[in-house]
Amino acid sequence: MQKTFSFSEEEKKFFDIYQELLIKYYNQPQKLNLFLELKALELGIDDHHKLIRKFHAFLRDYIFFKSKRGELEEILEINPQLLSVLKKYPYFTEYRVSFSFPSSAIYRGFKWRNPLLIAGGNDGKVRIWKYQEGKFHFIGEIGEDFGKFPAYEVYKWHLFYAVGSKLNVYYLPSGKLVKSLEMEKPVTALKLEEKNLYLFKRVGDIAIKQSLDLKGGEIIFGPADPIAPSQVESGETDTVAVEKKLVKIKDGKIFLLTGERKETKVSFEKGEIYEVGYSVNDILPLKNRLLLGVDGSPPIILDLESGKVENKLNLPVTHTYRVRKNPVKEEIALSHTQNLVSVWDLNTLQPIRILEGYFIDAMALDYSPDGKYIASGGEGRDVNVWNTENWEMVKDLELPAEGITALKFSPDGKYLAVGAGGDIYLVETENWSVQKVLSYHEGLIADLNFVGENLVSAGWDGKALLWNIQSGEVEKIIETSEDRIWRVLPFEGGKFLAIADWNGKVSIYQTDDWSLVATFSVDSQPTALAVDKERLYIGRKDGKVQTVRLEREETFSSEGVNELTLNPSEKAVGIATFGGNVLVYTEKGNLCIWNSNGEKVFSAKVEGELKETENLREPRLEIKVLKNTYVVRKNGYFFGGKGWEEFVSVIKGLEPVENKSPFLKEITKRELLEEL
Repeated sequence: MQKTFSFSEEEKKFFDIYQELLIKYYNQPQKLNLFLELKALELGIDDHHKLIRKFHAFLRDYIFFKSKRGELEEILEINPQLLSVLKKYPYFTEYRVSFSFPSSAIYRGFKWRNPLLIAGGNDGKVRIWKYQEGKFHFIGEIGEDFGKFPAYEVYKWHLFYAVGSKLNVYYLPSGKLVKSLEMEKPVTALKLEEKNLYLFKRVGDIAIKQSLDLKGGEIIFGPADPIAPSQVESGETDTVAVEKKLVKIKDGKIFLLTGERKETKVSFEKGEIYEVGYSVNDILPLKNRLLLGVDGSPPIILDLESGKVENKLNLPVTHTYRVRKNPVKEEIALSHTQNLVSVWDLNTLQPIRILEGYFIDAMALDYSPDGKYIASGGEGRDVNVWNTENWEMVKDLELPAEGITALKFSPDGKYLAVGAGGDIYLVETENWSVQKVLSYHEGLIADLNFVGENLVSAGWDGKALLWNIQSGEVEKIIETSEDRIWRVLPFEGGKFLAIADWNGKVSIYQTDDWSLVATFSVDSQPTALAVDKERLYIGRKDGKVQTVRLEREETFSSEGVNELTLNPSEKAVGIATFGGNVLVYTEKGNLCIWNSNGEKVFSAKVEGELKETENLREPRLEIKVLKNTYVVRKNGYFFGGKGWEEFVSVIKGLEPVENKSPFLKEITKRELLEEL
């Protein structure tokens, strides 16, 4: 046990009163506190709150240490009815034992609510860790086994948890359910914003955002405001820095990285194909959605989760050429036929402004890096530049050549590169004058982009060129094709360049040595390229969007990699450690080994002897199953061989108990060995 208890006669009398009142008023906390305060005054007890905390410590030991109950009953007499009340009383925190075994749950993100790290798995459960004294301590899991990701958030030391339309509230220190409600619509997300809690749900084509509060054990709902579906966010992240440590999602698991980072490798895998029904001219990735500029329809929004067209922008146009986001504002611009450029609020997808240019068909469009200017051009000689603060046209630049097909500001904002005819005009933005003309292409300029200080151009002559804009010379012919090169897109901070060939091919080059690292065939002409953190998107002329998954592999020094999600698995009955590895035996007879990087290196089916063995990684392993090797869990008791204590945590509320020895002794039964 943790300590030796002693109580005065007055304190013992107050304990009898405390038991009687708690049994009677446990679900009426205000009345309970009032009566306790009055009785404490009658008995002359100055600080009854301190005394009640002492009672709670005594009762925690009484509940947990069953072998010591006789000894404790000699100190205070316990009313038998009190135990059943304490077990359902949500705000009484008793000792809890948690054990850490590898789990099959997958995570797509987590939330850092200092000092708590919380993560909802695809099994429906939320796991909680507490960061204390430089370490993450596993506190426990809350929720039900629904088999899908939950919505969750921590607020006022309670966990708000929803799967489908059911909303539950748990008191975190005890893990007990304090409130449960059935909502009219499924809950999409729960999120903290500026210390306020909000609930999100979908109603038809719109989303609803509603504030929540918890007062007196009751959930208080605030006003419900309609918002655009694109504004619904869970608040989860895949990376967070805690002191000098990095917590990160990798392959659906949560890792704590403390070693030296060696490198990040990016590989490319063929992904999904989405049907949109219109030839795609440009793509802007949004949160779980794509905004598409297309031929034959107003701009459309594609939902990536359902794979269906979700909505169309309310705009009387049937052709959209370019879609661009303001780098510093929640604002987007689209260029269309009829010399129109439309500007929209990104969050609400409501129009802000319609701009009219001095050209026909706005085929080219770009924002300056500071978001101050927007430039557009089309059929004709004019490039129009507007100020995004007052929407006044600050420059109508007339070029010698007709047919402006591409525009791109340099990363430092000093230049605007303009593709007109077969030449590239480099315009100084300080005075909006042409500084030089870059000539090499033998056809129209299809696209322009910058890789660092160098310019990349795509031409109808089938060439992708790398330019030194200071000298005006071509430094490299990156790629040639029998047909036109239609799009060039740098990504990953300029480490890679994607090139779309009209022949039905997308090539990816590594820009440090211009080596070809991947090629993807496209069953139609590729007409658009875009990228986010997870995918490269390829728009196609046949009305489809093809994707390429970006698979990242970060390598760290092995001694600094720890998987936090080596946590409860309901199927595990045994565990052992050796040489930094973890061996687990499950109720279904599976034997698995994870290495120190959190990678499964061995898997086998055990039926009397090893069967269906699978060596997943070198070195090849020879395993002997020895008696007394495992941690065994049965009816709340544990037994194990050397090192098993490392996988057992004792929690008081949200505080890890430092001295586990008396608790481990209590939950160990020698006779379990004979049974097994």
